Amino acid sequence: IGETTTTYDESFPSTMPAGTYSYRLLAAESGNINSPNCRVASSVVSIYVTAKPDISASGNSPLCEGASIILTSSGDNIQWQGPNGFAATGNNITIPNAQQSHAGDYIASTQIGSCGWSDLVNISVAPKPVISINQDSVNICEGDSVQFTASGANEYQWQPLTAL
Repeated sequence: IGETTTTYDESFPSTMPAGTYSYRLLAAESGNINSPNCRVASSVVSIYVTAKPDISASGNSPLCEGASIILTSSGDNIQWQGPNGFAATGNNITIPNAQQSHAGDYIASTQIGSCGWSDLVNISVAPKPVISINQDSVNICEGDSVQFTASGANEYQWQPLTAL
């Protein structure tokens, strides 16, 4: 590696395979580093590089209030954290009866030794609309028509009572 200073920095990018890497320091007085009789060697220093696990988080966002939030992750020993102090353990988590207070970032994390990794999924929860109809009940004669008017939502679908 050839560094010639009293400090040495080694990076271990994700492209470098996990495993054990060994280093040794050779030291000598000026001009004698290449002479085996004039230098000393340190003990071997080992660096253990832990493989990054395959961790990913996903969810069924967006969803509406009252539906279940479904969080899934890959990896082992998954710990979840989320809005309002939410915490859970496991790869497949269901939060029933979602409310807008459940919206936000959910983080799946895992720890191997002193190494930690995580992934994030954002969950959005849409409120149920509060709707109103201009009439509760109408009396009409056979052959007549009636018009209802609704408000409070962005999309509407009228259905006769037999379809409900």
